Amino acid sequence: MGIEPEEKTFKNAIRYRLVLKRSKRKGDAFFEGDFDYKRHDGGIDCREESSVSTLMRANTAIEKGTLLQWGMLEGKL
Repeated sequence: MGIEPEEKTFKNAIRYRLVLKRSKRKGDAFFEGDFDYKRHDGGIDCREESSVSTLMRANTAIEKGTLLQWGMLEGKL
């Protein structure tokens, strides 16, 4: 028996996502402490924080408070 579509949608909506605490310029690296966590159904899951911090850089300027998306990042992932 699988997960009902409504349950899957709900579980996805309550996951915590990475939100930027500090503005970043293009090419800036990410560090521990750069992120807040907010519940949202889109964006980068908080479980990816280590990968973002160690492997990724901003590929564009990103304002403080922005919900991070993979398209905003570049790196080795």
